[in-house]
Amino acid sequence: MFTILKEFWLGNLSLSRSYWFFGNILPSIFLIIIFLITSGFHDRPLDAFIANQFLPATIMGKIVVVSSCLLFFIYVFISIVAIWRSANRYQGRKLWKILAKFAIIVSGLAYLKDFLKYLS
Repeated sequence: MFTILKEFWLGNLSLSRSYWFFGNILPSIFLIIIFLITSGFHDRPLDAFIANQFLPATIMGKIVVVSSCLLFFIYVFISIVAIWRSANRYQGRKLWKILAKFAIIVSGLAYLKDFLKYLS
């Protein structure tokens, strides 16, 4: 497990594996978990989500949700660096290298925008 994470961080995994698994599938799972954690702090989760009130009212709920989101952003930072490194090592078509870099930057900014939007 740690060997794969080390290889990922160093950019030694294939660009497709880094981008699709570590850059798309794992963050999606992470966001689902955060979503489920957040819903556990609301009496009526569906109403809260419809009203875009993701942050719980209790202090403990806020601490848990914000901590989860910060862990998510640490992971996003690590994956952006790792995918960037993997793209630099990629020997195939230059287009895939450019698209991977562009996509991870856009997704990282989108995550940040959404995080700041829902905390307000």
